[in-house]
Amino acid sequence: PPNSTQLHPPIHQIIICGRYRKKARENGERLSIRAQTTMFVLTTVADTIRIPPQLFYLPTLDAVHDEIEKKYPNRVIMDVGLVVCRYGDALEVGDGVLATGDGGAHHEAVFRLVVFRPFVEEVLLGTVSESTEEGVRVSLGFFEDVFVPAYWMLRPSTYDPETGLWVWTPKYDDDDEGGGEG
Repeated sequence: PPNSTQLHPPIHQIIICGRYRKKARENGERLSIRAQTTMFVLTTVADTIRIPPQLFYLPTLDAVHDEIEKKYPNRVIMDVGLVVCRYGDALEVGDGVLATGDGGAHHEAVFRLVVFRPFVEEVLLGTVSESTEEGVRVSLGFFEDVFVPAYWMLRPSTYDPETGLWVWTPKYDDDDEGGGEG
């Protein structure tokens, strides 16, 4: 059975928080976006979920939920974002199909995911977890692996190997101290 992840046609994306709405048309046309001001979206995904034989004792819906929870969190879906978690019950779960040479049951499923999708140049609040000559690693709380490379640091920034920190020293035109009058 095919195991390609795709957005479920017609595409549906709704906003969990923020000041705008994305509208998806039932005929599958492109999404119309009014403004981009939120970083979390709820997206509907269709995928073939494989249930291994050791989970056959569970109700099908529970087994599908378990496998979605194993497969999707912390995974980036191209042009959608970073999956945070499954949202609610699966919307549709098809009958299981057994493939030759594979003991698992393959179910076509449609389900919703909470996705982290910040817009370009969005300012986020995070905690520096590591600082090296290559750049800075930042934790956002739910996601630990945000990496800011050295070439994205404010100019002029330098890495201080003694403290292990990046230092930004802005240059002021009015004086050498940078203090101003007073």
